[in-house]
Amino acid sequence: MVWLGDAEANTHWSNVVDQFEPLVAPREVTKLIEWRNEYVAGIRSIYKRRRKLGVHLAFTGRSKGVPPDSATAAAAVTAGGVSLPLSPRSSASGSGPTALTPIQAVGGGVDVITSFVDQCNMFTDTLSILEALKQNVAEELAFESEKMMEIISVQARMSAHIVILSYPLLPDPLAMATELMRRQNLTSYRRAVHHT
Repeated sequence: MVWLGDAEANTHWSNVVDQFEPLVAPREVTKLIEWRNEYVAGIRSIYKRRRKLGVHLAFTGRSKGVPPDSATAAAAVTAGGVSLPLSPRSSASGSGPTALTPIQAVGGGVDVITSFVDQCNMFTDTLSILEALKQNVAEELAFESEKMMEIISVQARMSAHIVILSYPLLPDPLAMATELMRRQNLTSYRRAVHHT
């Protein structure tokens, strides 16, 4: 397997597209670009959901708007519906703390949960988020496989050209479609500038 840097890879795929374009009809190029747009939109949606899950995981046991490394006072809500302050409560007079809360801020901004029930709730929350993350990764792999099979089975002749021309690198229809789209956009831009 051959590995190239970004600049080398861009040059390689540009050369591949130079050879590819004369071999296929314009409608095939359009289909490849449409496939690329569907692929990118699908992957973007999957990554967006994964990012949200990551944020939920980072904030498990903390209130919204409080960074995970913050030791400031805030309320943390678990799936069990228990609201937990992150710092000692102040007295009604405001003269200082009067009692320890279920979560105490420890040196270095690490929060310690002192209630077993609260630990169980947060553990359950964490497991459910991790399971959702695993499902999200599985969804990504299934989506990528489905889209690759789609282009191979529906566009067999075009796929053969992609495989042969990509050598010595592995075939990358996404890289080729992105280069084709870049060229189309550049051509459209030049035409628009020429007519103004």
